[in-house]
Amino acid sequence: MPKPMERFTWGWSIRFFDTTSATKKGNILHLWLEQRKDSSEGKPRSILRLPCIHCSSEQKNELEMTAKSRTLGIWRIKRAKVILGALDGKTLERLVLDVRVPPETIVKCVEAFSKQGTTSLQNPTRRPTQRETRVEKMLEMLEKPSKQKGRDWRDFTVRYIGIDFTGPMIKSIRALTIDRPGVTRIELSQTICRKFGFYSPVGKLKDKTVIDIMKRMDMDNLIRLPKVKHYKSHYRKKKPQPPLLDEQETQLWRHKDFEPLTFVLIREPKQQHLWNDMMSRHHYLKKPRLFGPQLRYLIRGTNPGGESEDSGSEDCKLLGAISFSPAAWHLAGRDAFIGWDDHQREKHLNRIIGNSRFLILPWIKCPNLASMILGRIARRVTSDWKATYGIKPVLLETFVQQDRFLGTCYRAANWIEMGRTGGYSYFSSQKKNIAPKTIFLYPLCKNFREILCRPPTFRRILNSSEPPGETAGVEHLNTPS
Repeated sequence: MPKPMERFTWGWSIRFFDTTSATKKGNILHLWLEQRKDSSEGKPRSILRLPCIHCSSEQKNELEMTAKSRTLGIWRIKRAKVILGALDGKTLERLVLDVRVPPETIVKCVEAFSKQGTTSLQNPTRRPTQRETRVEKMLEMLEKPSKQKGRDWRDFTVRYIGIDFTGPMIKSIRALTIDRPGVTRIELSQTICRKFGFYSPVGKLKDKTVIDIMKRMDMDNLIRLPKVKHYKSHYRKKKPQPPLLDEQETQLWRHKDFEPLTFVLIREPKQQHLWNDMMSRHHYLKKPRLFGPQLRYLIRGTNPGGESEDSGSEDCKLLGAISFSPAAWHLAGRDAFIGWDDHQREKHLNRIIGNSRFLILPWIKCPNLASMILGRIARRVTSDWKATYGIKPVLLETFVQQDRFLGTCYRAANWIEMGRTGGYSYFSSQKKNIAPKTIFLYPLCKNFREILCRPPTFRRILNSSEPPGETAGVEHLNTPS
């Protein structure tokens, strides 16, 4: 995400960020220009700001007590943490990520505190959500003595990132944080993974996922995480680096000139650096960073009369790059096409992967090359994803921005057009300014609907000493790979 314009100060400051543009520095300017444009048309547009606030020591103590409380309700707890974060100089972007509250709500909360003080936390402005109700009930059960916890103690769960946590599990995590006060968060997450059997299908610890879960539990006051150790930063601003690829004269080719095509799965830092450089300089999104499980490829072809990539010859011609990463959580067109419900989507979404980047270098002009690449990479990524992550995908998805591209190569490669996106932004007022994107899908097998809509089967694992892949103490899915 783009960094805020400036750090919090006790004078005038404007802090905002935008997720609709690609470049970091361009986001703020883009939002400012859009505001000026609307103002010139007689339609002024507001920019979210965090007002400068201050409080007395008594008010701050009251806020700290509310933020640490386990009985005052999630609504008050989160808002107290928002105000404390604003007092500490956290940016709006940081508060959104830490507290998981929409930016409009954060600004309203800080503005209400600046006018009313701590009395703004007395009366909630809405009813608790279903999830907040479950968290509050879990907090209530955890605070009761063992004999008064009730029958729901071992069966009542709270869900974080697709994993259900029972009361005994959260109590055990609490004990780990208390018994090992000097341990780092990564060490704590690895201990929890081994204790409850949180492994990926290929047997690796899900420690990064558990760190995110612990942060959310800490925000809900279910546990108390150790403070992050801050070390003195020796970061220096990187100097602009020359491009790794020299600009070449545009030339028209035939796709037969590049046969056989080769997809080089990126495994080495040198290859990764080249992929990032190509995307940051030649792809319209500019950002090479991807999130979650991912596979990246360099696309190479044989020069006329040259040797193939597999032989190690330098005669191989670099044509472009492509990548795949996790699918979007919810898409109305895709979900209607599959025909699954929310529960099936939650359990089988990992069988859909998204074509997150696709680039053919600008000096490569070759009719039908893009569709040919898409047709062949579909077969390759299926086996590579299964070998890397232990899950065989059955459907591919991608998005094509309508004001830039027509999506002709995807149609030519037999991808199916499935409507368009509704837009997404942290700012609800920004959705109307986001260019819609066309959704394309590509089934990888004939029975993909049967697999994705298959009702999940569960079993309860009570032994924590299970082999990798089994989850102790939680219900988990048994599906064929």
